[in-house]
Order: sequence, then C-alpha cells, then structure tokens
Amino acid sequence: MFAGTGLAILALMRMHRAGTTSSFNRSSSLVCDGVFRLSRNPIYLGMLLVLIGFALLLGNLWCLLGLLPLFAGLSFRVIPGEERGLTELFGEQYQHYCQRTRRWF
Repeated sequence: MFAGTGLAILALMRMHRAGTTSSFNRSSSLVCDGVFRLSRNPIYLGMLLVLIGFALLLGNLWCLLGLLPLFAGLSFRVIPGEERGLTELFGEQYQHYCQRTRRWF
C-alpha cells in the first residue's frame, strides 16, 4: 500500500513540476522521466497496488478478484483512449516513449 501511494505521489509531483495535468485534462507536456521511465501509467499502477495491499490486509479473496474488472477497464478502455489522445497531441515523440516504456511495469 505504501509503495503504491508513493508511486502515485511521485508521479503527480513530477507532472506538477512539468506543468502538466492528470489524464482528466489536456496534457501540456509529455513527461518521460522520473517514475514515468518505469511505467507509462504510474498513477494507475500505484492505485492498483494500494487496492491490492488493502485486499491482502483484509485477507479477502473476493476483494482481490474484484480488482480484475478495474484492471481490465483501465487496460482496455481508459488507457487506450488516453494513448490515442497523447499520440494525436505529441505524435512521434509519444510513439518513441511507448516503444521505450511499458504500459504497466
């Protein structure tokens, strides 16, 4: 849980320093360094790690299994839409970033 929280906070801080916003708004710059070197989606990854930790803390298999639809929704619905928008906005620069950096980890 702490690792996930730290990862998300580091990502948000890096985005803030770059003067850009979260996925809910139009990005003004492409951040490819810091935790974004490890994952193209460190905030989502951090969120999932927190939820996995919480499910393990509760010792509830159903909570853990309940994360599968969230992971699927992010992987197949949310992130592809964001990637299309970033490709339109940053073009080849974003495509090179995608080739160098994994979607999750």
